[in-house]
Amino acid sequence: MDMLTGTGVGSTTVAVGISHKNSVLLRSSPIASLTLRKPILPANSLRILRRPAAAVRAAAEIDLSDPDWKVKYERDFEERFNIPHITDVFPDAEAIRSTFCLKMRSPTEDFVGGYPSDEEWHGYINNNDRVLLKVISYSSPTSAGAQCIDPGCSWVEQWIHRAGPREKIYFRPEQVKAAIITCGGLCPGLNDVIRHIVITLEIYGVKNIVGIPFGYRGFSDKDLTEMPLSRKVVQNIHLSGGSLLGVSRGGPSVSEIVDSMEERGINM
Repeated sequence: MDMLTGTGVGSTTVAVGISHKNSVLLRSSPIASLTLRKPILPANSLRILRRPAAAVRAAAEIDLSDPDWKVKYERDFEERFNIPHITDVFPDAEAIRSTFCLKMRSPTEDFVGGYPSDEEWHGYINNNDRVLLKVISYSSPTSAGAQCIDPGCSWVEQWIHRAGPREKIYFRPEQVKAAIITCGGLCPGLNDVIRHIVITLEIYGVKNIVGIPFGYRGFSDKDLTEMPLSRKVVQNIHLSGGSLLGVSRGGPSVSEIVDSMEERGINM
């Protein structure tokens, strides 16, 4: 089944002379995987996910003689860093009230369908919130750390999306099977990342959380079984180095990984 797979990794590549067929198992780094069924969209719909290379190159070619160059630059920057909403890709995605609330530090099994209507908490992020990327207005290109767009170091506003929990979510925690996998080289803080992913998922009410052992190879090697993860399991792993899950280089093809995820019922 064709699917979109998104992964984030923070790791340092270590050359250890490993062939694709004979992967070496290491205790190493984390990836959080999100899997969504690939939508059937018109060809031109891809513009919401990526911008043509020509448009990106054009953004770098600023005509400073144009009196409106700053306005155009800011507009182009906002367009390039605009993040599409999930409903732009999946128009029929059903939203429910978020089950996330920092008032509840324990797993939210009593609030799987959303918090009670009288629950008042102003901790959600509005989708229109923005964060100013650069906060220093440099007066000269020679100022320490100066990053100037034009020779006069003109002040140009660059706004990006604010991260954080939204009031509406597009998954039902009780239907989620979340998998965490770590791949590549070792990187400090990997266990801390695993720990916080697990704790955050439990705050949302997700209970079915597993770790895939030893990187992508864990999807194909039948001798490697999933590791159940919970707040209790990961509570103190940040005090240890490496990765609780281990890693390996090489492994199965993308199609094999996707087939394995479908077979296991992994959907996040």
